[in-house]
Amino acid sequence: MLAIPDQSAAAAPPPRAHVSFRKHFLLPLVALVGTLAIILGSSLYWFTAQQDEMQLAAECELIQSALNSRQASLRRNLGDYAVWNEAYKRLALDFDREWAIENIAPYLSKVQHYDYAFVVDGQGQTLIGSRGNSQVTVPAEAVLGRPFTLALRQLRAGVAGSDRRVSGLTKADGRPTLFGAAAIVPSDDVLRRPVADRYLVVARVLDAPTLAEVGEEFGIEALHHDEQEVERAQMDVTDASGRRLGVLGWEADEPGTELRGKLLPWLLLMLVLMTGVAGTVLRHGRKALVDITAERDRAERERATAEAALEDLASARRKIVEDSAEFRSTLQRTVKAVEHKHDKLLEKTLEQRRGELVELAQTYQRVLGLVYDTLNEAAEALSDVARVPCGEASGNQLLLSAGDLQEQARYLEEESRRFLARLQAA
Repeated sequence: MLAIPDQSAAAAPPPRAHVSFRKHFLLPLVALVGTLAIILGSSLYWFTAQQDEMQLAAECELIQSALNSRQASLRRNLGDYAVWNEAYKRLALDFDREWAIENIAPYLSKVQHYDYAFVVDGQGQTLIGSRGNSQVTVPAEAVLGRPFTLALRQLRAGVAGSDRRVSGLTKADGRPTLFGAAAIVPSDDVLRRPVADRYLVVARVLDAPTLAEVGEEFGIEALHHDEQEVERAQMDVTDASGRRLGVLGWEADEPGTELRGKLLPWLLLMLVLMTGVAGTVLRHGRKALVDITAERDRAERERATAEAALEDLASARRKIVEDSAEFRSTLQRTVKAVEHKHDKLLEKTLEQRRGELVELAQTYQRVLGLVYDTLNEAAEALSDVARVPCGEASGNQLLLSAGDLQEQARYLEEESRRFLARLQAA
């Protein structure tokens, strides 16, 4: 028999999850595209900003190299004037003030463009000083400050009479200034005398013309003294001890910014394309969601129909089972009634047959009794006839016949009794 599962005992189906197009598709895709746009934009900005920072660091190194180059050039120029027999005779062996005024200051100012020139003795006293073509009475240490004092101390600590030169950065006229100092020595040993050292000191203020010259020489655009400190590209100028002397600014090259300007339209175009692709995906996704929802609703309806059919089938099964039980009960009662009636009918039939047999046996017995009586009477009659004298042989035969009849009568009587006993036993 086919077993039909009872749907009433099955677990209820899980609740149907609501799928929202906006919540499950639109917002995640918008978040994805937005995140990708932020990542791409941030990456582009970071990459180009790093390029700008690297370029700025390279330009700072270039400016520092330019200042170092200017200091080296200054030391070389000092060799042309401090290591010179004429200067040694006029300034070291015997100080000729007029010669110094006519030859040192004008040449260093007009030709080499130095702003300050000094002659200092071994004790640090300024023998003569000039600013451009004008004479000044201010000591060199007062003009050039502590960095110069430390450099002069370094010179004085060297071997007297040897070629010694130093250079550095200081602050003069409120701006960073290049300075250099060299011992005044002869260019050969013929004039060398054991005299106290005297030093030639020059300085050049990093003013606008000087900075423009340095910038043009090293390819640095608009190099200037940034007093406001508002430029993006700026660098602190420090002395040998690290003390800040001023700030230089310039128009930095920005390859990263230029690259960003070139790549940004392409990035925006790519984002527009991505947005279009995302919109297309959303449209197809929405259509697919509608189709899936419709298919799921159809499946739900079919499942509900199937469940209803299964419920009807289960109900029919229960009804069949109930009807079957009732039928079995009715059948059992009917069978019992039939069996009871059959037993009674059989018993009645047996009683009737038994009565009929008994009656038949009795009739048979009566018939046999009549036959027996008749035979006895015939035998007796034969016996009487046999006793009449009519010959000895005939008499004997008659006697025998009568005996046989009597014997047959007794045999029939015995058989009838046995037959009647069997009938009664049955």
